[in-house]
Amino acid sequence: METKKARRAPGDKTNTATIPEMDCEAKLQQIGETLHEFIEEIHDDPERQWQLPFLFARAIRRTNARYSTDYNVGSVPAFIQQFCEERDIDNVENFTDMVALSMDKVSHCGPSALDVAYEKACLTEGTLLPGKKWPTRRIHADCTTLYEIARHLSDNGQKVFFLSCRDAARLLNTDKGRAAALLRMLCARGFFEKANERAGYDAQEYIFKTRTQDTQKHRIHIETQETH
Repeated sequence: METKKARRAPGDKTNTATIPEMDCEAKLQQIGETLHEFIEEIHDDPERQWQLPFLFARAIRRTNARYSTDYNVGSVPAFIQQFCEERDIDNVENFTDMVALSMDKVSHCGPSALDVAYEKACLTEGTLLPGKKWPTRRIHADCTTLYEIARHLSDNGQKVFFLSCRDAARLLNTDKGRAAALLRMLCARGFFEKANERAGYDAQEYIFKTRTQDTQKHRIHIETQETH
């Protein structure tokens, strides 16, 4: 195992100790343990079996984000095999294919992508979301902005999008609690749907709903504006 000398603060006359660097095998073991931890968080809901491949893909992407790795289904066959055995999934090959397809549907956007989506959303100011009995004009306007941000992040509903309460609060210049309430309101009114919903978990991945009559009318009107 390689070692490196610890840095000594200016004026520090103590002996310089050595700190062991994490070797490749130890790092791989740590990555594996993290992936296993994320997989263990997947709850088994009989009514939402169709979500399991997406949730498994999300576990891989979370691991990649933490360690700057580039894992895919070909990198973790043993984890997939074990998961299928524990969840009584008979067709491992089909499940693996579904996880591979779901990898492209998980979109974690950095600040730059969010800022671009926000700038595009601002171009639609003045065209508010349909629906009656919005509590206040500001809430109505902020929900419209979040809806338009989500439309751009999700490519008009083609993929699941990631939007945290913290990022939403930053873009709307508000606090995190209020941003969370706005996201919940959009879900309750059918504009968004949580991609992963389980007790005690603050979901940050959403499905953009484009098939309701009201949202279709709104989207058509916005796209007409963008072409002029």
